[in-house]
Amino acid sequence: TLWVLIHLGGSQVFLYYLLRPVLKIISPRTADDRLRRATRWMARGVVKGMPFGKLEFQNISAESFSPPCIVISNHQSAVDVMLMVSLPGDVRQTAKKRVFDEPMLGLGCKLLGHVMVEPNDPARTLQRCREKLGEGACVHFYPEGTRSHDGYLQRFHRGAFELAVELNQDILPLVLCDSNTAMPRDAYWFEAFHTTVRAPPRRTPRTFVSSLRVAPPLRHSHTVLRTALPSKLPADHPATDGARTR
Repeated sequence: TLWVLIHLGGSQVFLYYLLRPVLKIISPRTADDRLRRATRWMARGVVKGMPFGKLEFQNISAESFSPPCIVISNHQSAVDVMLMVSLPGDVRQTAKKRVFDEPMLGLGCKLLGHVMVEPNDPARTLQRCREKLGEGACVHFYPEGTRSHDGYLQRFHRGAFELAVELNQDILPLVLCDSNTAMPRDAYWFEAFHTTVRAPPRRTPRTFVSSLRVAPPLRHSHTVLRTALPSKLPADHPATDGARTR
């Protein structure tokens, strides 16, 4: 854990206070894109460089994120944020305001162009997502809204799927397996882990019978992630119906 904290702190100082000013001077038009690429490389180094853990990307390449799409994934651990940053594509994460308000994480979110979620103003959040997609970036959501308490997939919120239906945008599901073994929920230390990130095929709202409804892609995506995860949900688990009713 100490090694990770030192690496993360040192990486952020280098990226945001040393590299970014230099990039702004030598190539102001491409500085932000170069900073995001450098951040992806360093985030991958943090996770893959741990001597007691292993990270695998399966069926994932730069082509997976082209053309831009809505990326969704399950959420098991705080490590998931680093996994999303390290993906080989321009993926902007959605995050709550309290994350943007934190000194180090918030600075990174702002400089890297991630999307602040406005719980009381969903229209503004969706507009920000549209702008990122218009820039050629993918937008990532954790449809569960928070980390799972028990490792099982929870019910999904509708926001990501409303955006996909409205813009007729592809949905790329990502399955994060066993990231909670690296850092369990509410823990502040790292443990030995073997985490995999794999990408099932994309789907577009047009592939469903009713392309203007949110429920079909939401339920399909929930089923894809739930069946791809190693553990099975108990029959009476509240997330088995997939959709959040409110």
